Amino acid sequence: MADRTIGTSAEHNAAPAEISAKKMLGIFAAAVMFWAAVTAVVLNRVVDDRVATYLAGERADIEQRMVSVGKQFELVLNRLRGVPAVVAAGRDVISVLADFGPNAVRRQESLDVYRQKLAARGDLQMLGRQFAMTAEELEVDVIWMMNASGDAVASSNFETATSFVGVNYADRKYFTSALEGKRGYQYAVGRVTNVPGLYFSSPVTSAAGFVGVVTVKVDMPRLAPWVNRSEEFVTDENGVIILSGDPKLKMRVIDAAPTERMTVAQREGRYKRAQFEALGITPFTEQ
Repeated sequence: MADRTIGTSAEHNAAPAEISAKKMLGIFAAAVMFWAAVTAVVLNRVVDDRVATYLAGERADIEQRMVSVGKQFELVLNRLRGVPAVVAAGRDVISVLADFGPNAVRRQESLDVYRQKLAARGDLQMLGRQFAMTAEELEVDVIWMMNASGDAVASSNFETATSFVGVNYADRKYFTSALEGKRGYQYAVGRVTNVPGLYFSSPVTSAAGFVGVVTVKVDMPRLAPWVNRSEEFVTDENGVIILSGDPKLKMRVIDAAPTERMTVAQREGRYKRAQFEALGITPFTEQ
């Protein structure tokens, strides 16, 4: 009887100890899970903070680079905007275009015949040479003037195979802007040269009123050094990439670009192409 009583007492003593051990293991496991969760949250926050700090730094660098490139590019454009106005104010330019008059009629004869007629005028040849010297000094590609109908009558490249003389530009934005009495600015692919460039224009007026336009062209290859990183690019007002450090991006468009609203004729007239490949990005806006 004594042995049985002792055995029973031992069993009763072991049971609470076993239960206590299980509880401790359960508490320990719960604590481990809790601290693992806390550690994960803290780690995620640390990672998020570091990523945010890194992205903020990268964004600041990009914005600083954008501002720097933008300022440099704007300085170049501001200098170019003033060139046609200076040329347009020349007495010889005003005098010659005044001879054509505000009601000048667009050429009716062939281009070759018209060029021969203009080449016979010494005043136009003299202006062409002056334009050539000015273009060289100012490091621009072409300077030319058009009469009130839009026909080019004198050009700095008049002695080259890609002479602008005799070609009509009345449909170009830089001409229509000047026709309205404003300075013009436009990106377009050259009608004669097929070389894309930036065009800057200024109206020419005499006592009779509007008599023509002086325009300066700068080819895009001349401006390429200003945007030399692969991730940098410049678009025109229609969302077309006109300058980029990555040649593969040129003539692509940002999403929802205004080119989508242009007619095929307008696209071909300005860019000499009807279709554009979207880049897959949209302009950034602050939230």
